Amino acid sequence: MKKRTIFSLIIFIGTILQFVLSQFVFEDFPAVLSYILIVPFYVIVYVYYPRYKIVRYIIFVSIFTVMAYTLMMGYLDTFPLYSRKIRLLGMVSFFGSIFNNILAFILLLQVEPKSRWLRTAIVFIVVTNYFFFSYYIFSLTNLLIAFFGPDEQVIDQLLLILQIVIYALQFFIMIAQIIIIHVLDDEEEYYGKATSQLNE
Repeated sequence: MKKRTIFSLIIFIGTILQFVLSQFVFEDFPAVLSYILIVPFYVIVYVYYPRYKIVRYIIFVSIFTVMAYTLMMGYLDTFPLYSRKIRLLGMVSFFGSIFNNILAFILLLQVEPKSRWLRTAIVFIVVTNYFFFSYYIFSLTNLLIAFFGPDEQVIDQLLLILQIVIYALQFFIMIAQIIIIHVLDDEEEYYGKATSQLNE
């Protein structure tokens, strides 16, 4: 079994487990468990695919922004939204996501990586994480409520739709992560063969 297949399975199983456990098993999904299921992709790319420095920088920052976001959401039942601990975690996720957006813009300006699939997938993950999986999600929610409110029934429907959108985005992020793994693995395999041929 190829390395990319194993990594893709890990990402797929982690995403499915995250959804099933959070919806049907745990009433309060443990933040640490959530992080353990989300982080493998970032660790895999950082450790096994070091070819592009800019991609590694984005992945490295993402490890901490994802950790901050999952801990923040996990601690919301324990601490108030505007408590010091929640705000600290929120700021790490928010400013880390902004920094990643800058890195993603730099990625688009560079010659390598040449793969459009790789560039598009990375930018999609970075932008989505900023809007929906960082401290900004609270500002976005308040903005939508202010725009569509104040009818409580409308707000309830709006929050339900937003939750469905978030679940859908998690699925699309999983696909983007698998695409990134496959593209990077293909390139590693190609350059590995080219190097071995030159050495011969």
